[in-house]
Amino acid sequence: MILKRRKKDKLRHHPSTLVESVMVICVLFLFFFGLLQIMEWFYGFIFCQYSAYYASKGMALGYKDFFTLRAARVAAISISGPFLGHDVSAGRASDLKYAENYMTRGDSSGVWYQYWGTRSNPDDTRLRVTRIRNIERGEITARVSLYNAQLFHEGLSFLLGVSSAPTPNGEAKTLDGSHYLEK
Repeated sequence: MILKRRKKDKLRHHPSTLVESVMVICVLFLFFFGLLQIMEWFYGFIFCQYSAYYASKGMALGYKDFFTLRAARVAAISISGPFLGHDVSAGRASDLKYAENYMTRGDSSGVWYQYWGTRSNPDDTRLRVTRIRNIERGEITARVSLYNAQLFHEGLSFLLGVSSAPTPNGEAKTLDGSHYLEK
């Protein structure tokens, strides 16, 4: 009888194992959400690089500034926030249709996203395209930044070890071919 009781005691779970399991699950959740934070920032970084490539390409070919801004914005539609414009086509259009309308008609197309606007509040998220022309070297640099980018959750920034959200940005350099068009 004593032997049977000892076997039963060995099979019982102690409360400490439950507490340890809950602690490990909490740590795993924090780790998982930290990875989501990093993924969200990297997603913005990749699209800023892509957008900078199209902006520098347009600048190097000698397009007007508003065309290169359009090209950069269209390349960054995925990180431009919610759609704020009105639907100009019949039925519901996709981002591809919005991009086509915006490239051909510009601001009069009714296509507008939240992060494209001017920044009235310094804490607002904004997509900014900067052009740098180096005449001596014959280079054009386009820089696209997503200021005050929204991460997965602002409260989890401490997992990345930063006090504020990092700014995803991209930069692309290309040879300046537009000066041949000016002559």
